Amino acid sequence: MRVAAAASTRRSASAETGAVVLDVAGRRVALDRRAAELLQAATTDEAGRSSVARDLSLLLAEGLRGRTLALRRGEASTLARIAAAVGLADVAGELTPA
Repeated sequence: MRVAAAASTRRSASAETGAVVLDVAGRRVALDRRAAELLQAATTDEAGRSSVARDLSLLLAEGLRGRTLALRRGEASTLARIAAAVGLADVAGELTPA
């Protein structure tokens, strides 16, 4: 299952702070809990139309439980698009490959 493969099983210091840590092409991107919850809800809403959004919804749920999430390029692009759509332009910018 993709979620099990992508989500690291180790807990991090971010688990105590409520932050969700994403690994995007070797770069660490930290999301505050509010942004992660908003993105998780938005990806859940889009899950019926996109399998990538469905996978992201599941991954973000894992991230909210304190796991570091490794995102593929397509997942990062989709998450950036969704972040921009829900008003998280700063997050979208961090997720866009340099």
